[in-house]
Amino acid sequence: MFKKLVFDSERIKKNKAHVIICAVYCLVHLYVIFHHEHWMDEAQAWVIAKNLSVVEMFKILCTEGHPCLWFLFLMPFAKLGLSFYYFSFISLTIMTIAAYVFLNSASFSLIVKTGVLFSSVFLFYNPVVCRSYSLIALLIILTATLYKCRLKHVYFYGFLISLLFQSHVLVFGLAIGLTIDLFIDFLKDKRNKSILISIGMILISFITMVLQIMPRSDSPSGIDTSAGGIISRFNLDNLLSNMQYYAYTAWGWMNKETFYIPYVALVICVILIFVFITINKSWKKNYQMILIAICGLGVFFGVVLLVYKPHTQMASIMVMILLFVLWQLYADNDDLKLRTAILAMLTITSFLTFAISQSFLRDDIKKEYSTTLATAEVLIRDVPENGIIMLENSVFDPAVYSYVSSAREDIVFYDARKKTEFKYYQMGSNYEELSVRTIIDDVISQYSDVSIFYLTNSEKDDERIDLVYTSKDNDSVWKEHYYVYKIRSEEK
Repeated sequence: MFKKLVFDSERIKKNKAHVIICAVYCLVHLYVIFHHEHWMDEAQAWVIAKNLSVVEMFKILCTEGHPCLWFLFLMPFAKLGLSFYYFSFISLTIMTIAAYVFLNSASFSLIVKTGVLFSSVFLFYNPVVCRSYSLIALLIILTATLYKCRLKHVYFYGFLISLLFQSHVLVFGLAIGLTIDLFIDFLKDKRNKSILISIGMILISFITMVLQIMPRSDSPSGIDTSAGGIISRFNLDNLLSNMQYYAYTAWGWMNKETFYIPYVALVICVILIFVFITINKSWKKNYQMILIAICGLGVFFGVVLLVYKPHTQMASIMVMILLFVLWQLYADNDDLKLRTAILAMLTITSFLTFAISQSFLRDDIKKEYSTTLATAEVLIRDVPENGIIMLENSVFDPAVYSYVSSAREDIVFYDARKKTEFKYYQMGSNYEELSVRTIIDDVISQYSDVSIFYLTNSEKDDERIDLVYTSKDNDSVWKEHYYVYKIRSEEK
């Protein structure tokens, strides 16, 4: 009875500590959110979730390069009217839940777990920048929590892997490794048909994912994933250049001449882990997790270096995959040397990614990301009731649209390229080059007796338009310069 009371009191203390840590974590990022200007990538997902039906969304997924999960998750919030201004509350809620589950479930000490909260998985990007990465972090942490007892909850475990396949191409390797791992479990116990059913569910998810993102002739992809495109980038100069760039964007490593140092540090940790696994003869116990690591990190680096342009938020997925593997290896092994090597790798990774994440966090508070919000505020203020804003369907339009439409429901947005009401920016499309005169003539013929504003990313010259605002003199981080013109009322 005494032991039970002691155990319960210790557990209560731990839970209180976890709640306090999560509360501080949430409050810090809540402060950042009120300074955050949403990125164009955030806006694109929001616009798709808000304006497209489920059927329409599935039709355009190949142009986005991502499966359906994030868009489906956003749809209830977007369609029920949650303002784009409060978009980041979604990601912060997801990441606070993920942080609490991690603190309660991971086998590391509280000091180590608190330190991990300052790595790129938890710090700034995923809780503040509302993209699919926050949902991926939660899925990986839930999967890691269930890993030990996966066969007891095999259907839910399989469901989580299925969702990983629907989340992002960067975690396909992890999902494949987890599926192979589950199949090995089945080979060990072929009488357990539940495992086979779970694998079947995962394979269905994999097939539907491939069908979603596969490029089609009528919907060009914005990302070159063709064999020829990848092979053309597969050369030593391009690989070294991307490794240098990734060393900066992932770890904040400024010196190009010594870009290899973070890689060497991580490789040394990997070698030490393998050496200690060999010394204590635990290969049989750990080979499935090593297989998961090879699949997860191998596909991740292959995709990052050959398909995508590396960026800082991608580092959070690398740390997520690494965290999953180190979490399980640490819990499965009592060998002090092996545990020390695991903690060293986790510490180095967390420290490196903390450097760049906290830098961007401070910049998000102190600096202006772009002129999107300022441009949106001009339109919100100056466009009269039932006015028209004409867009050119450029990559920057969804961000301005999302802010303005959240504040003003009476404004009509007209897509000059598609000659219809604006729905979303279509990536990878080659539109017919239209003259300013043609664009203005068309919108005037569609709408009469209303004020028409023309939002564009380049300066226009036409005697029928007056420049009312431009951000070209604002030295914004991403150089997203806007021009707002008003079509003269006497011309309509």
